Amino acid sequence: PLPWGTSTKPSYEAMLECYKKGILTDADVEAALDRVLAAQHKVALLPPAGELYEEDKVNIRRLHRECIAARCEEGLSPAISRDGRHLFTIITDEGLAEPDVDYTPGPRDWFFPHKIAAAIRELFPNSDVCTMPVYPTTNSNIPYFDKQTKYDDLVFITNYQTAAYTGREHLTTRLVDLMDALQSTDRIVAHLHFGNPFVAADAPFVPRVLLGWLTEACIDHTLAILAGK
Repeated sequence: PLPWGTSTKPSYEAMLECYKKGILTDADVEAALDRVLAAQHKVALLPPAGELYEEDKVNIRRLHRECIAARCEEGLSPAISRDGRHLFTIITDEGLAEPDVDYTPGPRDWFFPHKIAAAIRELFPNSDVCTMPVYPTTNSNIPYFDKQTKYDDLVFITNYQTAAYTGREHLTTRLVDLMDALQSTDRIVAHLHFGNPFVAADAPFVPRVLLGWLTEACIDHTLAILAGK
């Protein structure tokens, strides 16, 4: 048994009671001890925590590139014009500002909108970048609809982390409605999604869909593909 919780005392007492009642036998305890000792031995032979072999580093860099998938309408490539005037829309609860100097790294360190925006502006010099909340409202939609008319087309960038225990993973209904409204006139030329790929199925049909994983390097490679590199 592997107890879970902030205190091990109740778990220990419960297991001790089970042993006294014969529910846990001596053979069970000895088998558990063997597994613990085997695990300790395995860990003792591993390199220090955080240390990666060079082969591991090479494979990680390769996976950042090779995990990217594209679904394109027949006759289209995954790339769009680098000279075109595209409005890239990053779906996030954050803005494009640089994090504070005293920023504490967290689990979302792979997704920095300001870094994505900088990479986009370098690859697509005639384009612009904006953010849109995951729950778009009238206050965000009206200025956005006005802004997008000044560009040739739109690219949407969405992400979702695998945290299914918090509820079903999906694009919010408000966001899907916004994309539906724009796609009624074929404004969206590409949809880049990072995270659970099945989440992207909630979105309306877009001629180019590029799927990647939740890493900064993967986002960079996906943008390079979109730029024809």
